[in-house]
Amino acid sequence: MFIGDRRVFDEVFTETTISANAKTVSIIGITSLDELVDKVMYLKAGSANTGAVTLNVNGYGATDLMKYSKAGLVALEANNIIEGQICILTYDGTKFILLNSVEK
Repeated sequence: MFIGDRRVFDEVFTETTISANAKTVSIIGITSLDELVDKVMYLKAGSANTGAVTLNVNGYGATDLMKYSKAGLVALEANNIIEGQICILTYDGTKFILLNSVEK
């Protein structure tokens, strides 16, 4: 499926290891993070975060998960992700970006 010119994954991925700030996920068929650039992904959070978050896809290494703010891209703060939330993410080639952070 596509939204505009961005490919959207049709399934919601779940964390393979439940962790507050070091999230991991397995996406079948992805052979490098380059394949995720400008894609929209959905991740069901297994737990709330307590601070800055990294996301490791298919064991390719922990990559920062950021959010938009008035100051630009910034690290997540506690509870920007809540347990059970369907997180909408994209990858810009260097970091993941949470498009629907929970704001206090």
